[in-house]
Amino acid sequence: MKHRHIRVLVLEDNSSDAQLLLHVLKRAGLVVEHDIVWRAEDFKQSLAANRYDLVLGDFRLPGWTGADALQWMRASGCDLPFILVTSALGDEQAAACIKDGAADYILKDRLERLPAAIVHVLEERKLCNERDLALKKLRESEQQYRLMFEANPNPMWVFNIETMKFLAVNEASVHHYGYTQKEFLSMSLQEMRLDEDIPTFLSEYHRWTEPHVYRIGIKRHRKKDGTMIWVDLTARDIRFQDQNARMVLIRDVTAQLQAEAGLLRSEAQYRSIIEGAPYGIYRKQADGKLLLANPALVAMLGYESEEEILRLPVSSVFYENPEDRKELLTRAENQEIVPYATKWKRKDGRLLDVRILARKLKAHSGDQAAYEVFVEDITEQRMLEEQFLQAQKMEAVGQLAGGVAHDFNNLLMVISGNAQLLVEQRANPSKVEHHALQISKATGKAASVARQLLVFTRKHVMERVSVDLNSVIIDLWKMLPRLLGEDIEMTPMLDPSVGAIYADQGQIEQIIMNLAVNARDAMPDGGKLIIRTANVDMEGTAIIASAGLKAGHYAMLAVKDTGVGMSQETQARIFEPFFTTKERHKGTGLGLATVYGIVKHTGGCIHVESEPGKGTIFKIYLPLAEQSITSIAPQVQEVAPPGSETVLLVEDDEMLRELVSEYLRSKDYKLLVATNGYEALNICHQHDGAVDLLLTDVVMPGMDGQDLAKNARKLNRDMRVIFVSGYQDREMDEEALDASTLFLQKPFSLNSLAQKIREVFGEER
Repeated sequence: MKHRHIRVLVLEDNSSDAQLLLHVLKRAGLVVEHDIVWRAEDFKQSLAANRYDLVLGDFRLPGWTGADALQWMRASGCDLPFILVTSALGDEQAAACIKDGAADYILKDRLERLPAAIVHVLEERKLCNERDLALKKLRESEQQYRLMFEANPNPMWVFNIETMKFLAVNEASVHHYGYTQKEFLSMSLQEMRLDEDIPTFLSEYHRWTEPHVYRIGIKRHRKKDGTMIWVDLTARDIRFQDQNARMVLIRDVTAQLQAEAGLLRSEAQYRSIIEGAPYGIYRKQADGKLLLANPALVAMLGYESEEEILRLPVSSVFYENPEDRKELLTRAENQEIVPYATKWKRKDGRLLDVRILARKLKAHSGDQAAYEVFVEDITEQRMLEEQFLQAQKMEAVGQLAGGVAHDFNNLLMVISGNAQLLVEQRANPSKVEHHALQISKATGKAASVARQLLVFTRKHVMERVSVDLNSVIIDLWKMLPRLLGEDIEMTPMLDPSVGAIYADQGQIEQIIMNLAVNARDAMPDGGKLIIRTANVDMEGTAIIASAGLKAGHYAMLAVKDTGVGMSQETQARIFEPFFTTKERHKGTGLGLATVYGIVKHTGGCIHVESEPGKGTIFKIYLPLAEQSITSIAPQVQEVAPPGSETVLLVEDDEMLRELVSEYLRSKDYKLLVATNGYEALNICHQHDGAVDLLLTDVVMPGMDGQDLAKNARKLNRDMRVIFVSGYQDREMDEEALDASTLFLQKPFSLNSLAQKIREVFGEER
């Protein structure tokens, strides 16, 4: 027997009988893959999980029979051949199994018959399958004409080629043209044409002959009611009822042609809108390749023509920061309708402020995704806004000026009076000390007022320390009424036990002022403003969980107003940069975004509660400092020890320079003095010994302190640096800051300066 591969499921509980059976098949030249089972559940699982050519099953099995297995197979739709292989089987049982669908049965003592029986069964199954397939194809062939012709939703007809008389039409023709079957069969083909088209039709008619399907093209037909339609005709010559005939498929394209004509008109109008739009419009693929650019975009970017722009490699060349292009695509994918502000580059390199909105276009099958982008040049608008905002800020500063001048005049009076009394009573040591302390307290209060003004202008020096939240609010309380106006009733509700937080005091003041100003704008007709503090345990709260913060104890700062309130939609966007609900030129949209950024940077979170007409409350949760504030009252500092290092002092203010110089010399430091950065750098070049410490102001004309420090350290890498400033006109560079650099904020006491110097040297002597 020729080698033949088969896969068999053996249903047998006697492993010896199963192995003998397989041995007989192998000896007969059959290559057998097999699985052996005897339990019903294993049998069913194997049939479900694997593909077999046939089943060989014993009749008698523990708990069930081969007949049961056969009945289950047929009931479940499994038509695999089943051959019984059993020790003994009565005629009635054998007949029943054959009736139930068994292909054959073989006695175990006649196993030599099994290979031939298997080959016979498989060959018979193959012939049956081929016969069934042939019958299926024949039925399909017979139905093809009927399905194509009678059930086709498009009109079809068959006519005699010589006479042009209709021989058959389908139901769609009757429905579409309005004629009955009987009327159609009494008509000829040319009656379907318009009178003026008949000469052309007759001249073309006999050229329409091909052995295969061919397209006649788009022609005009006339319905029974006289309506003219455009149809696309496809034909094939056939034999029908022993006649030379032509079968035609008709597709009504009237609506399509009308739509195409409308689309052309629409595209022309759309193109006109794009060409005449005052803002830039372009289309691009996801890979950045440009597909279209309107004249406004060409002019905006300074190019000569659309073709010049379309030749650019990718649209990212427009962006000052190419990463902004990715942000634009992300917004388009998320179907965000919020314009995106960024900077673009013109052809000549000049930067533009632009506002961009993009939408993703529906891609056709196989096409790359495309985007339509709208660009508005807001450069001039931004300049005007900045000028207007500066004017607004100056107006706000003007509102503060009267109150601040009053405070400063009082402090100057205290300083001047105590200085005069100190001179007059210099013979009395206790009086001298008293007046000196009064002057020190007054300068401290003046420094606090100056810091609050710098917070207002956002130019204060960053310094994170342990901060008493209540003290910050109390210090601001005198300034807030001048900022908010007389029609705002302010109420403090401060918990005296609230813990200290670790933050920059200026930033906390900025949070309070921003929220207070925001509350004022929400109460145009006046109202109440409540500022509250409290200790809160945020263990297991939803607010902390949603913010991703650790559970524990927090200090809460709450600012509540009785203003107009906000909708849920507005609350979802209030922390977005540049989002504002105020009138044009009434706000930047940065106040709450700044508050949010400070709170997140400080390690806290912010929560807002509001309803239209019911006011708003902002609750800010800030982590408590690990160490509480020991005292907020002024303390007498320990006198710093003297030093012997070489210090280069750089200060452009003459009086301050002389004061610090005299003090450092009194502390035994070797002092070098410069009035500006260039002079200081020259001293570093010419000085014979090492300069141990650079003590420099940050804000100076010409070369500022940061640039000076970077250049000086190129000459001496071990040089320590202390930066001194009352405000920052730019962020501190990372290059200028390292472990051997400290910062001292003006105004400072001379003793704190000496302490800071010893600190930068690590108390080394």
